[in-house]
This record gives sequence, C-alpha cells and structure tokens, in this order.
Amino acid sequence: MSFLLLVVRWTQHLLTEFHGLKHQFKRILEKKFENQELNINADLNNKTRMLYNHMKQLEQTLQTVLSKKSFDELQSYLTKIDHSTDVNELKQKINDLIDTYIKIIESLEYVEQQQEEIDRNSNRLVSIKNILERLKELNAKVSHTICIIGLEKCGKSTYINALLGYDLLPSDSKRCTQIRTILKPPMRDNPNLFATAKFYNDSEFGNLLEQMKRKDDESDENFQLRKKQIMELRSTIVSKYPEGEQRFNTGSGGGGSVNAGGERKQVSEYIVGESYVNIIKELTIFTDKLPGKNYELLDVPGFDSPIKEHRLAGLQAIKSSDAFLYLTDGQRPDLTEPQMVLLNEIQGENHYEAMQRAFGIITKLDLCQTQTKFNDHFLKARDQLIEKKFKKEHIFAICSVLQLLKQNSEEFTVIQDKIKNFGELENGFQKSKTALSQFIECELPKTHLKQLVDLAKNELLRYVTDTLKTARKILPINPTEETSIDTYIKKLNTEKWDQVYEEERFQPTFAKANFWQKTQLTENRSKFIDETKRIFHDRFRALAMEAPEQRPQRSIKRLMFETYGFTPLHPNSHPPEDKIREKLCFELEKVVLRTSNELTQHFYDNYVCKLVKILNEICPEDNGLYETTLSLEICKIETRTLVTRVCGPVIAATLRFSQSDAKCRQAAVDELILVAPTVAYNLCENNNSNDGTNSGSGIMATFSSLAPTLVKGIELGLGIFGRTGIQNRLTAEVVKMIFRRII
Repeated sequence: MSFLLLVVRWTQHLLTEFHGLKHQFKRILEKKFENQELNINADLNNKTRMLYNHMKQLEQTLQTVLSKKSFDELQSYLTKIDHSTDVNELKQKINDLIDTYIKIIESLEYVEQQQEEIDRNSNRLVSIKNILERLKELNAKVSHTICIIGLEKCGKSTYINALLGYDLLPSDSKRCTQIRTILKPPMRDNPNLFATAKFYNDSEFGNLLEQMKRKDDESDENFQLRKKQIMELRSTIVSKYPEGEQRFNTGSGGGGSVNAGGERKQVSEYIVGESYVNIIKELTIFTDKLPGKNYELLDVPGFDSPIKEHRLAGLQAIKSSDAFLYLTDGQRPDLTEPQMVLLNEIQGENHYEAMQRAFGIITKLDLCQTQTKFNDHFLKARDQLIEKKFKKEHIFAICSVLQLLKQNSEEFTVIQDKIKNFGELENGFQKSKTALSQFIECELPKTHLKQLVDLAKNELLRYVTDTLKTARKILPINPTEETSIDTYIKKLNTEKWDQVYEEERFQPTFAKANFWQKTQLTENRSKFIDETKRIFHDRFRALAMEAPEQRPQRSIKRLMFETYGFTPLHPNSHPPEDKIREKLCFELEKVVLRTSNELTQHFYDNYVCKLVKILNEICPEDNGLYETTLSLEICKIETRTLVTRVCGPVIAATLRFSQSDAKCRQAAVDELILVAPTVAYNLCENNNSNDGTNSGSGIMATFSSLAPTLVKGIELGLGIFGRTGIQNRLTAEVVKMIFRRII
C-alpha cells in the first residue's frame, strides 16, 4: 500500500505540474498554430481555402461559361448547325461543356456541405449531374437506338414489316407482337447472320409462368394443360440450345434480306406463336433495309399489354433510347387514357427532354374512305400530338402496307389511287425514314447541345447565383481579392485559438491522463499491489540467495581457531561471529538497495514515463513538449527511504546480533516492533517453526534459512507502512507481550 501511495503522489505531481504549465503550452502552440504547423490547424485552414477556391471558381463561371455572352454564342452556334457541320467537332464541344458543368456541380456540392442551417438543393443537383452523365454517355455512342412504341394493334408490326420489306411480324387483328424485337444492320464479321433468339433463364421463366393468366373461356384443366405444354416446349428448346441463344443463318449476304427461307419462317413462328411469349426473351433481326448504318430499331410489346414485365421494358427502352417513334392509330384519333398515361410517364423527370427526340407516326389513315375523313382524322390526331409536346415537323402520316405490295399489283394500284389525294400520306413513310436518318446524324447531337444550354441557363445559373449568396454568409470575403483569404484565415485562427486549444488540445489530453491514472492506481489497485510484491519478492530472493554462494562456507569453529589473541584453553566464538554477522548485514543491505532501484525503475517506466507520454499528446507534432521535473534519481531516493526504513530494522533484529548480545538483540526487536509489529510477529512465528534446526551449518545456514523470512517480513512491513504511529504503538504492545513469552 505504501508503494501505491508513493506512485499516486508521483503521478499526481505530473498532473499538477502539467496543469500549471497550461498557459505556457498555449503560447508555444499558438505560434505553431499561426505558422500552420499543427495538424488541426492545417485541416481548418484547408477547409477554408477549399471553400474559397470553390467560391472563386463559381464566380469565374458567372463571367465565362454561365455568362450571357457565352449563352448567346452557343445559341448562335446552334442555329448554324446543319448537314455540313463537322459532327466530331460538335460532339467534342458537347463533351467539353458537360465536363465543365459537372465541375460546377462539384463546386456547388462542396459549398452545400459547409451549410448547416440553410436549405440544401443536393437532391436536385444529383439529378442534374445524372442528366449530364447520361448526355455524355449518349454523345459518345457509336450505334444509336430508336425505340418503336405504341399501344397494341396500333400498326407497329406492319410498320416494322415495311422497314424490312417483307412480312415477318404478325399484322392481323387477332395476334399482337408481345416479344421484344430489335432490328440491327448486318454484322460485319458475320453478314450471313439473319437473326438471334435469346431465351429466358430458369428463374425468369419460373416467374413468368407463375404470372400467367387464365383466358376468359378457359377451364382450369385446360389452363394447367397449356402451362404443361409450354414447359415441355421450353425444355425441348433449351436442351437444343443450352447456351440460351439460337442463331439463324442464311446462305447469302445482306443480313437476311433475301432467300431467308425456312429460317425466316422459324423466326416468324417464334413471334406469332403464343406459347413462345414466355420462352423467347428477345429477338434480334439483322437487315440492310434500315434508313442508316449506325443505329438500330427496338420494338417492345404494347404498353397496354397484360404482362407487367412488357410494360416496364417499354418504359426502360424509352429512357435509354436516343429517339423514339410513337405510333398511334389514325382511325382512333382521340388519345385514350392508356395513351395519355404513357405520354405523361415519358414526359416525367426520368426522361429528361424526351419530347425533343420524339417522332409521331399516324397509321391506318389509308383506311379512310374520303379525303374529308382523312383530313379530319389526320388534323385531329396531329393536334393532339402537338398538344402533348410533339414537334410538328416530327409528325408523319404513313401508309405502311403500300411498302409491302408489289408496285404492279392490283392492290397496290387501288390503294395508291385512293390515297393520292390524302395529302402527303403516299410519301409519308419515306419522309419519316429520311427525317429519322437526318435526326440521328445531325439533329440528335444538336438536341444534346440544346439540352445542355437549356439546363445551364435555366438550372445551373440560378444555383450558382443562389449558392454564392449563401456562401458569403459562411465566408464573408471577396474571392476576387488575392490577399483577402490569407488575411481572413489569420484573423480566423486568432479568434478560434482559445476554443481550439481548450476543446481540442489541452482538455482532451488532461482528461485522458486523469482517466489513465485513476484506472491504473484505483480501479486496478489490487493488480498493482500484487505485481509490486511479486517483483520485490523475486528480485530480493534471487539477489539474497546469491550472496552466500559467492563465498566459501567455513564454520565458526574454524574461524575461532584461526583467530589470534585467544588461548587454546579459553576460546571465544563471539568476535568472529560478530564480524560475519556485520558483513552479512552490509551485503544484505546492498541487496535491498539493488532491489529497491530495480523496483523504482519499474515504477518509473510503467507509470511516470507512460503518463508523460500521454500528456505529450497535447502536441503530437512535437512529442517532447512536456518534460517533467520528477527524475528517476529522485524516485530512487524516495523509494530507497521507504524500503530501508522497514528493511533496516528487519535485518538488525534477525541477523545482526548473536544470542549472547541479549540487550542489543532486544533493542533491535523493540525497534522492529515499533516500526513494523506485524513483521516482528511473523518473524517470531517463522523462527519457532524452525525448532532450532540452525545448528550445524553456521551463520551461513542461519542466513539461508532466514532469507525467506526476511522476504516475507519486508513485504509485510512495506504493506503496513501506511499505518500511523499510534496504530503501530498499540500493535507493538500486544506483540511485546507475545515476545516476552518467547525470548
């Protein structure tokens, strides 16, 4: 316990000393703070400078890319874009603008992160950034996708057949296309490839099978039989094509435009056959009849299809396409509710500027019997499309069936004679192909650029202006002045130093040091005491037991006979024995001192030095800021004083005087009883248990037998050293009564 109090006093001295240097540390660290030598200071300054740089960049954008002059130049460039414009140069300009706008958004996002109580627009900024990244992706595409959409039975299949030049997709009123179909230019590395069919995997097929609906007039037995037949059919197909794809080849080039024969018949069967709806996931047909070589047409099932996956696939196709053809039935010119829902979905936020790339195709107007009826249906359908934000120049009335008939056939002549007075219906199909090709080659990049300009003018400019207003509340300096940021940071550092030092340097370090001290010396007190006893016991015993082994063992008799000055008839053993005891006591005291020093070293390394290390965390940049005045030598002196106060009387009482020096021996015992009565009692008990077995080995044997007793005695003495003098005197009187009976 006395050692524990000693270490507590040392550590408390360190804490008191550290607290007394608080203001001195503050002055030293303040200079480092001003010179930006502290990590916390660098973080704070870096944040301020980063905010300043972003503000400066935003200010510059108002004078450059977001200025009225820049927008006017872009608008003028847009009006001059035509077929003679270098498309690569146009695309590069678009990419450069997108990169610039994305950097502006990153600056806006950083400034918003520094705002705490101000309303943020982060969600809208993320949305704009996504639009820019999507435009960049579209601008970089080599092959473009045009989606063909419309409700079921609106003439999509006939229109696609007209593009192919032959009947492939079902066009009768009883069967609608419900399989996703892609039309692509012929593959350069495989020109004989006519088509590919991709199948649903097991998981997708299982989900579709569960969602199958029974027909109105179909019994449950027939419904289950139909399911079973579909499963058997799929099993047969998958066994033939385990890779999940079937490829159709022709014997001639041209992407299967001629002589497709049985291959075309099989593809048509996949499209027409009702059983294949839940087996075939996607059909790709390669043809050279498309109005361009750098894009593909995607036909998705009707948006009023009963299959949910088909409707979702259609919406996703529009979102990812570069343009889309919206087909509507001219015999039903009024837009139905499903059509309105579809167009509203297309015009939503997920399809930014979708109507800029929309084409309206009015079908089946060749079924009108009179010119008046044609005009009525055409104008009504066109006006409703314009009302839904279709461009007038992107709306065409077509007669798809005329493209599938031979020009010298009777049916071709009848239809041609009938529609020759129906405005531009006769040439509408070709005009739609030409307009589509021009849009892809020229208008599509132009549309992307226009979207960028509108986005920057209507969105980014406002955000930059509003963000700069709020940013000046956080950083009230003028970004146009080069020296203003340095002056501001210096002033900010001065104003915040008191708070920074107290809350982020001194107080956390001092609290951690106090917590460590209490944990080690209060909470772990038992561990400290046990460890101290073990270290003192092990080192003292080892050093004490070494002493007699280093000298020759000689008996008192031999030493007495070797002594000059005594007659043979009157030998006296007292003088040699007294010298041996005196020498042994000196050596034992040296052992105690060495043990004390080693114990002190242990205390100093594990408590003083560790606490100094924790306190130096006040400045990790300079680990030697705090140096304690409590040296190892001072600690050794204090520990030695504590140890020798107990150990000296123990050694004197047990070893120094022989049995013939009764008075000296009694005086030493009395001193030991006063200093450490419990030690005296335990020594007495230990000697009684020996039963006088010390004879025969001389003083050395006595010393060896007393070594464990000395160790125990010293340990007990040190353990009760914390008692007051009154307590020791009371205990001493009790112990004296016991000793009188023994000595």
